[in-house]
Parts: sequence; C-alpha cells; structure tokens
Amino acid sequence: MKISFYLSLVLFILCDAQGTSAQVTGTFSEAPEKKRTLSNIDGLSIPVNADQNGNYQIGIKQLKKGIYTLTDVGDIYLEPNYTLTIKKVNKIYEFTGKGSLENNQLRQIETPLEWMKSNNGYGVPLSVFLIEPAVFISRMDKYQKETTASISESKNQFFKDLVSKEINYIRLNNIYSWKLFYGMDSTRMDSLKKMLAVPLALRTKDHAQKQYQAYLYQFSKKMNDEEKKQVNDILFSGWDMNNELLFKNSYSYKQAIVYRLNFEVSSGPYKKLSDSLKNLELAKLSFIKNEINNPYIKDHLLYNATLSLIKKSKNSDKVTGPYNDYVKNNKNPSHLKAIEQAFKNLKETEKNAIAPEFSYANQENKLISLKSMRGNYVYIDLWATWCGPCVAEIPDLKKLELAMKDKKIKFVSISLDPQIDKNKWLNYVKDNKLQGVQLIADNDFKSEFVQKFGVNSIPRFLLISPDGIVLDNDAKRPSNPELQKQLEMLLK
Repeated sequence: MKISFYLSLVLFILCDAQGTSAQVTGTFSEAPEKKRTLSNIDGLSIPVNADQNGNYQIGIKQLKKGIYTLTDVGDIYLEPNYTLTIKKVNKIYEFTGKGSLENNQLRQIETPLEWMKSNNGYGVPLSVFLIEPAVFISRMDKYQKETTASISESKNQFFKDLVSKEINYIRLNNIYSWKLFYGMDSTRMDSLKKMLAVPLALRTKDHAQKQYQAYLYQFSKKMNDEEKKQVNDILFSGWDMNNELLFKNSYSYKQAIVYRLNFEVSSGPYKKLSDSLKNLELAKLSFIKNEINNPYIKDHLLYNATLSLIKKSKNSDKVTGPYNDYVKNNKNPSHLKAIEQAFKNLKETEKNAIAPEFSYANQENKLISLKSMRGNYVYIDLWATWCGPCVAEIPDLKKLELAMKDKKIKFVSISLDPQIDKNKWLNYVKDNKLQGVQLIADNDFKSEFVQKFGVNSIPRFLLISPDGIVLDNDAKRPSNPELQKQLEMLLK
C-alpha cells in the first residue's frame, strides 16, 4: 500500500525507569500549525505544538493505562513502555511497535459499522430507520460478537476487558439512535417540510394540528408494546451505571449513561417526579443522588445537570436551592468554579440586571458597543450563517425592522460564526441585504458577552431597555406575532 504524502505520524513513547512517565514525539506533515492535543476523558489535555516542519515533543507524567485521544488520529490505547509508530496508509491509520496489536484492534471495532455512517444530519442513512426491530437488534448483536472475537488474540487482559465493554456500549448507543427515528420513511418527508416552511404569521388555527399529523405521517412503521419493552430493556436495564474505570475511558459508556438518565426522567420511574416538578433537570438531580453510588461519576453527573439547569434558567431564584446544594456538597475545584461562574452570569443577566457590555466589529470593521445604543430599546439576535433555524427567522426579522423603522429600537444581529469565517459572514450580510446593526462576535460561542448569557444553542434573542437593563434574557422570536405586540406596547 502507498503511504499518504499528506500525513505520516510517528509516535514514540519513552517511559522512565519506574514506568509511570512517558514522552510523546512525532511529526505531522500536514497542517503543522494546527492546534492539537493528547487528551483523555478524565481531564488530561496536553497541547501538541508542532514546529514549522511538523515535529513535536510532549511529556506525560504519571501515565495511566487506558484510552487517550490524539487530534486527527483519534482514540489510541496507551500503557507505560509502549513504543508506537502510527502511519496513515490510504486514509487508514496503522500501528507498529509495542502496543500495536491493541491499537490496530481498537481501530477495527468501528469498521463493521461503516454501513451505519452518514452525514445527512441524522448520523445514519435514513434507510436504517426502516429496519425491523428484531433484524436491527440481531445485526447489533452480531457486531458485538464478531468485534469482541477480533480482540481475543490480545494477551492484555486489561485491554480486552475495557474494549469489550466499549463494544457493548457502542452497540447500545446505535440501538438508541435507531430507536429515536424508527419507522421514518424518507419518501414521506415533503408534507412536514411544507408545513414548517409556512411563516408563523400566515398559519391558520389548525396549522399546529396539521403539522403534527404531517410529522406522524413520516413514520410508516411503529413498534408494538412488546417490541418497545424489548428495546427499552436492552437499552436501560442490566448494566451498571457506577463503573468508574469505564467512565474515565469510554465515551460510549458516558453517552449511554446520558441516554439512560434522559429515559429515566422522561419515560421511566422518575417521569412522575419530572411531571410534578415540571423540570427534567431537577428530576435528573434527584435520580443521580438516589441511584448513582460512585462518588466520581456522581460528581460529574451532578455537575452537568446543575450546570444545565442554571444555563437554561431565566431566573436565579428558581435555581438557588440546587446551586447552594451543589456548592455545599461537591469539592471538585474546576467544577465548583464553573458552577459558581454560571450562577454569577445568570444573576448578572436575568431580568432587571444591568446588561453586560459588548464591543464587536460591523461590516466596516468598526467597533460598535451596546453602550452606544443607550436611549433605545435593543433587540439582539444571536445567530450564525450555518444555523438553519437562525436563517429561517431572518425574513420575519426584516419585516419587524421595517414595521418599526421610525421607533426608538435598535435591531442588532450578532453573528457567532468563527472569525476564520468572517468573509463568509460578510458575504452573507451583503448578498441577503441584511438590515439593522450587523456585528460579528470576537470569539464565537466563547465570546464573553455570549458566555455571560449562558448561550450554548442558537438562535437566541435578548431584549434590553433604553437604560441598559435586561428585560428578557430569552426573548420571543421574530416569527412569533406576540413579539411585535410586546415591542409596540413598550414603545408607546
């Protein structure tokens, strides 16, 4: 086989006498300036900075055997004293040297699932959703059996135990993804697309009902109760949610826990609690406290659920209890810092708080600040050119701007496109004749103003008063007729 000229990576791991430290050196012959890391799920993240020739050298202290991720290469299995050579041959990474057997086997566990891969937005080909339950489960069982057998040659028992469990959770996660859209027929999607395309202002009273019917029409098959129970039993029972070693090494295991947590509070035993609390995140906190025994896993899950609860909230009063409980009982410094910062951000951006400042560049590269718009109401649209739902709001936003062109209100669109795509944003603004104040954030989702409002999905809309006070940190969309009524009342 011919070795690719674009990437040839040589990775050497040289351990100290005690076998606890390691040094990684190598060469990237493609895009040496790219930022790369060697990391693991447990929080290790070592920058891999290559010189102009692509050569790099990093050190790992107190190396723990397990699965790591090397940017561009993917998952690699490391132990003290391994010496690996990694080369990309015909788009496939191959390993030689000590530890190569384990790493070549690790690569092979995804090969049988090539038929499941797609970039259509669903992650798998749409035809997969029409496979009957018994047939699909049988295929996943076959995948698990054959792939587990492929690692049997390894004499490394730790590796075999770890990866065999990883294979099982890859199987479960694929079944979960298939279950979500089972029965969806790609030939039945046009009706729903047409219903979604109708502007909100033109929708009839029965539009919502018709749209829901169009959604249901997409599914030409449904599971019966027995099939649902069988699939749910496979997915959500019979496995341990308290395996710390697996949690630190397997993304598939972590994802399976997330799926099971969502199931427990939306369809499982904790659904009644979710319904009574009217909040899934609060129900998740209860489940985690009651059902997760491993301190390490419990802390991580409580952290994620509490952080999500705070970021989704519009009012700090509603999350003060869970926040105080987390701060009192959890000691992970990095987690505590993030939770405290998120709560502080919420306090500073909730209704009646003074809005945080921004100063972002417009099309002429002139910096425009929020403060410069004092004396006007400010309606802010956080969007991006790549965001379909964001773009769908633009026609209604244009109409709103036109209807209020003589009012004391500024319509500000802040793009969260990365700076590397600034020209794409500029062209989009020009080609689509976007009105109002057009700005681009200095660091996309990581921009300070965006972080303050806890934004992790878009579109997101904000409403600021003439004196810089937050009126709504999650305002109505332009496509909602109630927004214009609200603004007209404010501007009387």
